[in-house]
Amino acid sequence: MWEQVLISLEQYRHQTIYVGCSGGVDSMTLVHFLHAHQFDIHLLHVNYHQRGNESDADMKLVKAVAEQYSVPCSVKHYKNQLKGNFQENARKFRYAFFEEMAAQHDGVIALAHHSDDQAETFFMHLMRQSGIPGLACMPEKRKNIIRPLLHLSKEELTQYALNNNIHWREDLSNQSTRYLRNKWRLEYIPLMEKTVPNLKQSAQTLIHVFQQMQLELEEKMAPVAVQIFERNSISKKELDSFSDEEVFELWRQLKQPSNLFQRFLELKHYSKGKHIESHSPFTRIVNEGECITFVTEKPQNTLPQLFITPVLQLPSVFSKTEIYLNTEKVSGKLCIRKWKQGDRITPIGVQGSQLVSQVIKDAKVPSTEREKVLVVCDEHTIHWVVNLKIGKTAIAKPEDPRIIRVELRN
Repeated sequence: MWEQVLISLEQYRHQTIYVGCSGGVDSMTLVHFLHAHQFDIHLLHVNYHQRGNESDADMKLVKAVAEQYSVPCSVKHYKNQLKGNFQENARKFRYAFFEEMAAQHDGVIALAHHSDDQAETFFMHLMRQSGIPGLACMPEKRKNIIRPLLHLSKEELTQYALNNNIHWREDLSNQSTRYLRNKWRLEYIPLMEKTVPNLKQSAQTLIHVFQQMQLELEEKMAPVAVQIFERNSISKKELDSFSDEEVFELWRQLKQPSNLFQRFLELKHYSKGKHIESHSPFTRIVNEGECITFVTEKPQNTLPQLFITPVLQLPSVFSKTEIYLNTEKVSGKLCIRKWKQGDRITPIGVQGSQLVSQVIKDAKVPSTEREKVLVVCDEHTIHWVVNLKIGKTAIAKPEDPRIIRVELRN
């Protein structure tokens, strides 16, 4: 098995391998193996300062081994006092540190997860009903993260460490059943193995199946995700052609949280214009009737400027970017702004006034674009719903003595 590990690592022979190293037996074994086979390694350690002197002793051991092997070592101190799940916050902190370091030299990140870790993850995700992505557990390689020991057991790693006189430190918190993973490791899995001795091997077989299924899902839904990122929409007809598992994978590739997935499924049954709030890179997702639109985060643009020019006569051909007004019928200064509820205009060709919201609705402006509609108005009257309607209150006629051209420029 160790020969297979070496074969799988050869492709990284000319890259720096950044090794996540806690000081425990798993990571110290990985460091020893990589150094013994002359890979270019850089040790990464996070001191969480959760166990006082014990945490500092872990750090000192990692530094000492780096010095012994004459390899670089970088340490990051976790000082965040974030609310919520410490383990989850620590995991995000750790991975951000690893990614930051590896990005400096286009290196890969090596983690010492093994098959026992994989089995624990499988049963934890099974309990949480995590679906195919969860049951696929940890891949041997994803992007720039590799797990070369994933097919070895904890027992095999410990035996390697003993055979090679490797020093490591035991984290006593790993014996505490206050953490769910430790409960599975120390209580649940050993109990099940009394009845099913090959439990972990069976889990590995299922994980392999789910990983194949997940790979197929990723490959199928990747172009659909790209399409949404490019067009910011997907038709309901296309969305309905996918299974729930495929849609969930699409949702994951769109970088959306799983706790919003059910609401996303329900959105297509809402009435037109309804939406749900979403996460970056989108701000909200809107039911547009025949399609679902993903509204992206965009910087706030400044409003276009009004340019007002006196003219002697009306043009023979009009443009959508300008209107002509009789100055004698304009009350005060003209301005441009976004429309708001309650705005009304008296349009050309219509009896009486009309709500601007109705003008927008009649023009079938998509819900995602409605808030961007602009109006040009004076102190009392809206003269123009830009690109949609022109008001007749002050519209210029050929015989008017004083005419102005009102145009928009970005």
